Amino acid sequence: MALTSVAVGRREARIQRLMARFVGGGFIAYLLVSIGEFASTAVFVALWFTPVGAIIAFTPGIVLFAYSFRDRLDQRLLAAIALSTTIGYLIASGLWFLAWDGVSRDLDRVSWLMSFGGLPSLATVLVRPFPVGAASLVVCISVSTVSTGLGRDGDLGWGTATQTLWGIAYSSVYLIAAAMVRRTGRTLDQTREAALAAASATAATAARDIERARFDALVHDHVIATLLAAEPGTVDCRLAAQARRALDTLDDLAQSPEITDLSRDDAAARLRVTVASVDDAVAVRITDLPADGEVRYPVEVVAAISEALAEAVRNSVRHGGPEAQSAVFVELGADHIRAGAVDDGAGFDPAAVPPERLGIEVSIRLRMASVAGGGARVRSEPGDGTTVGVWWQRPAEVWE
Repeated sequence: MALTSVAVGRREARIQRLMARFVGGGFIAYLLVSIGEFASTAVFVALWFTPVGAIIAFTPGIVLFAYSFRDRLDQRLLAAIALSTTIGYLIASGLWFLAWDGVSRDLDRVSWLMSFGGLPSLATVLVRPFPVGAASLVVCISVSTVSTGLGRDGDLGWGTATQTLWGIAYSSVYLIAAAMVRRTGRTLDQTREAALAAASATAATAARDIERARFDALVHDHVIATLLAAEPGTVDCRLAAQARRALDTLDDLAQSPEITDLSRDDAAARLRVTVASVDDAVAVRITDLPADGEVRYPVEVVAAISEALAEAVRNSVRHGGPEAQSAVFVELGADHIRAGAVDDGAGFDPAAVPPERLGIEVSIRLRMASVAGGGARVRSEPGDGTTVGVWWQRPAEVWE
């Protein structure tokens, strides 16, 4: 089985870590429980089996427990450790058959291995699909019950088959639960990725709308104005100069490269238009701080801030209540942009927001985190309104 490295999202990785710790702790617990059985079951086997078999069977689980405390889990190494729990269990079980003296005894416990036959499958499902974990469960439980049947009465008939089916059915409940928990983490990661992709698409659409508005304004201010001013039978040098400027402006627009930054006025206009597109009743106050020379801002920064503010205003409209009043404040500095959306609405408890609600996390926090120097903070309490602050600080190397 190839130990390929598989990309795992943040939430799935966190679930893997917790489950690895849980399963590894299970191996440690069964080791402590089995210590009392080592002596009672030693009469079945050669003296060397108990220490050798215990080391082979329990060591991978203990290593899994210890590895779960690492800051970062390497998926390939985690898979090797998790799969080695099944391999170690099967090797220890095979050694039992070699060490067994061949005499059946009427005892409840003939091997300490029968206590945790389903545990390796839980480790396997951490890193492999459910069918692989199910195969591990079936093989380990079957080997365990066969050794039990031989050690007790030498009968591998219906009783052993019943015990095998019961062991598989009982352990499969935990196996299915573990697989579903991991799948939930993967679904959350996929949902987040889809939401981020949608947010990027929305930002691209907003940028195209701004460009379309810019072109419309150009046509209105230069082309249409020139055509309306033209009168038949008259020659006006100023009108000719105006028409020449309109043509030059159109040429510049057609030949200009993709916009990478915006002036203060363009940034302020985009912020106002984006907020007004959500609720044109929201007051937007923009403060320009003094600066030496012309100040320009990266277009992706202005897009991120404007869309984050739009999401904050949208949430206020949806959840603030009919009497809620909202306002947006923006500060444009030479090397920073700070903005806030404030309302006096119903408010909420940020810690109580369920993980499937992606508005604040994706459309505000992650959107601002996606630009260098960006950040966001949400403050709210039930009955005390909401304040969403977003900011961007120009990286120092830009000025060097």
